[in-house]
Amino acid sequence: MPDLKFDLEFYNYLDGLRESGITNMYGAAPYLMDEFNIEDKRLARAILSDWLRTFPRARHQKGGRMSKVRLPKKLRCLRCKEGHEWTPRKDEVRICPKCKSPYWDVPRPLRDEKEGK
Repeated sequence: MPDLKFDLEFYNYLDGLRESGITNMYGAAPYLMDEFNIEDKRLARAILSDWLRTFPRARHQKGGRMSKVRLPKKLRCLRCKEGHEWTPRKDEVRICPKCKSPYWDVPRPLRDEKEGK
């Protein structure tokens, strides 16, 4: 088993995140920060860097046990005509990343035909 600089729980989470296909693993630091309440981005990047360094080694043989990853829920903009869907990186979402509407979670009001256009 290779030398691991951090707790095995981080590595198991990253293994599961990779298997789920949610993100490119080079962008997994924000997921680590959210899952383990890590406030220092440099620490999350260091954990990810060490995971990337040790990934191809014996720790990751086929048939090994992967941890289950909590899949983030997808959100849908109710203002975009196409109904844009995305996976948020943070718990608090202020605007739709596509149309930039702050009312992304409020349905567009229906116009009365007598009002005009």
